[in-house]
Amino acid sequence: MRIARGPAVLVSVVLAALAGCPAGNHGASAPAAEIELTAADDGGAIEVADGATIRLTLSANDGLGLEWFITQLDSEIVEFRDREQTLVQIGDPTVEPATERWFFRAVRPGTTTLQLLYLQNQDATLPVDSFQVTITVTAASSIAGQ
Repeated sequence: MRIARGPAVLVSVVLAALAGCPAGNHGASAPAAEIELTAADDGGAIEVADGATIRLTLSANDGLGLEWFITQLDSEIVEFRDREQTLVQIGDPTVEPATERWFFRAVRPGTTTLQLLYLQNQDATLPVDSFQVTITVTAASSIAGQ
């Protein structure tokens, strides 16, 4: 019996292995310990390790009286840590977008939905925009065993 060896076999093996890799978490199979979210992640789902940091950056324009507000989050699974607003320094802030950056920490295993509404004067009846992502927190000890 002859065993095939060489570059063609190696390429075939690598391609076969990559075909089974999940697309999420940038190709990694373990949940992320740190993740950056943007408006492009709206409607998606992420998996993070217990203790992970989650950063969310959204466009904002405080000059128009608009502000992002958290409307849904199970703080026993993922807790809000901090929020930073970046105002536009050059030009008219009513024209150029500023940003709001939100910081969260995964505190225990479970699944929660993070939802924010972009509101004027906290009027939840007429949101200008929204952001939502489902977050699954996995126990750090289960990651170490992988």
